[in-house]
Amino acid sequence: MRLRYFLLAGALLALPARAQTVPALPATDQVRLEAIYRLTFRTDSTAPATRSDIMRLQIGSKMSRFESLNAVRGDSLVESAFKTAETQATGSGSNKTIDMGKIDIGAFRTSFREIIFKIPAAKQLVFRDRIGLGKFAYAEPLDRLAWTILPTTAAIAGYNCQRATTTYAGRHWEAWFTREVPVPEGPYKFYGLPGLIVKLADTGASYTYELARLRQLPAPVPMKVPEENAKSVSKAEFLAGKATDARAGLEQMLANGNIRFKTPEEETAFRQKARERAKRPTNPIELK
Repeated sequence: MRLRYFLLAGALLALPARAQTVPALPATDQVRLEAIYRLTFRTDSTAPATRSDIMRLQIGSKMSRFESLNAVRGDSLVESAFKTAETQATGSGSNKTIDMGKIDIGAFRTSFREIIFKIPAAKQLVFRDRIGLGKFAYAEPLDRLAWTILPTTAAIAGYNCQRATTTYAGRHWEAWFTREVPVPEGPYKFYGLPGLIVKLADTGASYTYELARLRQLPAPVPMKVPEENAKSVSKAEFLAGKATDARAGLEQMLANGNIRFKTPEEETAFRQKARERAKRPTNPIELK
């Protein structure tokens, strides 16, 4: 497994820079509008059971940022744990490890680790995510969606909304947008309607985003821009790498001893659950 990870990450990292041009993110921006969406989704395409997550869309004057709030909170916990471990290691001379028993990661479980930036001036979006322990990014045209705006209207979440449809990555989508909030934004990669998307769902009932809260920030808040560099790759290369081994990064952390368990039985159970999850049918938001 470790060799497999290094072959995968090494192959992606060795790609020439010309393989994909990813626009640079604006160095700074201020969040002026924040939309919180509740995402209901099916992880198994063969079963009706659903899960949910809370997604955040931050809108500034130069770009927007979309991500899972659980990912944000979970990353904050892990970052704090790493800092604590680093401080303790510096003082004691021991190795830096994380005691998983002291981190309630389960409270912030998410299936979505990606961060999506939409940059209107560049007419592109930037998709950032991890493969194993590596950070990668690819770009897509912001205007790639062909929307059909229909006359149907409805009141949703307290807003007067209008229906629109489109097709993206193998799924047919129905959106309800409101002209009362005249920004061309929406969840995930969806963009380009004459108003904020209030509700978005695919016709197969696998993914549904519903606006839970919208607020105009009373004072400017800096939008967080990733400090670490991500390797630029094409979308096809990224998807191929992601599909090769979703567990590679976890296995590598286990092999390095960065994750510590209280007992051997706890580690065995953890690994068994990971193997079982890997065997389940998947239902990605993008089918092609």
